[in-house]
Amino acid sequence: MSRIVKKIVVRTWLRLSIPAELLTNQYGFRPTGSTTAALIHLFYSFTKMLESCSYVRALLIDFTKAFDIVDHSAIIRKLGKLQLPGNIYNWIGAFLSNRDQICRYSGFVSKSATCNRGFVQGSGLGPTLFAVLTLDLNTVSNNNAIVKFADDSTLLVQENSDVSVEIEFNNVQEWAGDNTMILNLIKTKELIFYNPKARFCHFNLLLLLNIERVTSAKLLGIYIQSNLSC
Repeated sequence: MSRIVKKIVVRTWLRLSIPAELLTNQYGFRPTGSTTAALIHLFYSFTKMLESCSYVRALLIDFTKAFDIVDHSAIIRKLGKLQLPGNIYNWIGAFLSNRDQICRYSGFVSKSATCNRGFVQGSGLGPTLFAVLTLDLNTVSNNNAIVKFADDSTLLVQENSDVSVEIEFNNVQEWAGDNTMILNLIKTKELIFYNPKARFCHFNLLLLLNIERVTSAKLLGIYIQSNLSC
């Protein structure tokens, strides 16, 4: 199937069917998205929060092989909620369904096997379809925030939020389970941003189960520290 045809489907129908308000926190796979825009949103969000509290807990969430294990049925289900023309919806469904793959190595060829997960590398449809998958990955509370760039998601929970970081993270875990995604708890890190003007720093916050707390982490190409240095 021509890559040009896929791009036409994405530009002409798929992107236009996604409500703009559902993409306000996703900066990957969209014409106006970039890591710079994502970082600006992220920095604005937690610095705004720190104006009224002494710390913000940030979870840098990692999904294991996100693009390789995407469940096609989950994508098709979410496409059904968009205002896509029926023929385009069916066309994308056909593209995702009944795909076979083989493996060639040192002159040997494996048997054909049905593949109902993941995207073909370099697919013109795959990136936007992944954005569709994450449309409903949001926070429980409006006091908190989540900023997404492709499969990189950063959850921000402020000190005085009405919903705790534990509940917010459980919500992410439930989303992952519902969408057959796998959270990589080893690579998921917690970083706490402190208000430099706060009189007291809360170093006695309980650790999240199986999540390492760090004072510096790499996020979308930059290293950021808990004291806001980059």
